Amino acid sequence: MSKPSTARGNGRITIRDVALHAAVNPSTVSRALNPSTRHLIGDEVVRRVMASAKALGYRQNKLAAALRGGQSHVIGVCLPDIENPVFPPIVRGIEEQMSA
Repeated sequence: MSKPSTARGNGRITIRDVALHAAVNPSTVSRALNPSTRHLIGDEVVRRVMASAKALGYRQNKLAAALRGGQSHVIGVCLPDIENPVFPPIVRGIEEQMSA
């Protein structure tokens, strides 16, 4: 097994790093890590990819996933004055509703 390259130099483990570690193609890693496409990959390969991802400390890049999927699951709230006591309860209510 080869050492992760972290080619971008930022220390993040990428799908390519997991693929090198598991000796599979990056697209196989992508399919194995995605629950909706995991069935396309053999069980042994899925286990190997999952073990490699865990061993390397792989975490999904949520920004990249949002760009690919077209959904960020982020909501923006514009407030005229955050120190106005009227607004914090409104923002808390929005947070509660969005996380429910």
